[in-house]
Amino acid sequence: MCTCFNTSRFHILSGDPNATASMAMLYFDTPNVEISQQRPLYDCTSFTAAVGGALGLFLGFSFLDFFYRAIAWGAKKMERHAQGIY
Repeated sequence: MCTCFNTSRFHILSGDPNATASMAMLYFDTPNVEISQQRPLYDCTSFTAAVGGALGLFLGFSFLDFFYRAIAWGAKKMERHAQGIY
């Protein structure tokens, strides 16, 4: 992108005054080219971590807590089964 545009070197060329087309010639002081590359902000792992973090923050839920509760439920179920209570 050229930040310095010299208006004195700007020419509009048209051969016929009744023509429907024209040509503009622009001259820039430097031949610098800016190359940009786009890539996703989040990859799959980062997106999963961001969603899990938001769920934990706003809902008070974590997969580790779910895992611990499942183990406690299983242990309680096994204890009741050992006592003969179904």
